[in-house]
Amino acid sequence: MIGIDPGPVLRTRGDANDAPDPGGTVAADVRGVLWYSVPWVGRIPSTSWLLVAGGVLLLLVGASVLTPGRREPQRQRAHHRR
Repeated sequence: MIGIDPGPVLRTRGDANDAPDPGGTVAADVRGVLWYSVPWVGRIPSTSWLLVAGGVLLLLVGASVLTPGRREPQRQRAHHRR
């Protein structure tokens, strides 16, 4: 969209066009389509998000501590055997 004229009429231009599209689109003809919805997301206060993010962070740290350690690279293992 490149502008709004009185009415309201929307002025548009295609991605590959240098000039605006001929005519206009009446705002009443524009309809949105709901693709997906995530329930309750807009109703959670922002401070609650901090608590949720902190909890997720603690879970990730706990999971990394409880998982077995990484194996040593081959070069270091051979050095320890000598």
